[in-house]
Amino acid sequence: GHSLGGGLANLFAFRTAQLMAKGDESVKFLPKRVKTMTFASPCVGNFDYNAEFQELEQKGFLRHVRIANEGDVVPTNAIYPPFSIAIKGNTKVYTQNGVNLFLKPEEKLVVDYRNTKSMRSQTDLFNNR
Repeated sequence: GHSLGGGLANLFAFRTAQLMAKGDESVKFLPKRVKTMTFASPCVGNFDYNAEFQELEQKGFLRHVRIANEGDVVPTNAIYPPFSIAIKGNTKVYTQNGVNLFLKPEEKLVVDYRNTKSMRSQTDLFNNR
């Protein structure tokens, strides 16, 4: 999934993996491991969500690979005004999950787990790159 679709793909994969872990009949015909790849996906879960997400990964029910570009504000947390006006709640509690491939112009690819970036760190206005 891409952008908002990536957020929805993350939620769908998580819920499907939860059902698989419980042995739910509704997912019995799906592959044993849910795999999802997202591009510029927003943060969709808090720290509790991420803890369960990691547990599902460790048990082999779930794998998530995220791809993000430096300078892209969509896959960030800590959204500041005026952008935060459209968002309910504290965005600082949202965190990324899965393996992150972080693309930086003219630099080596950064591969890390989670690697949540704040909105401020991704904007030229405040980063002075």
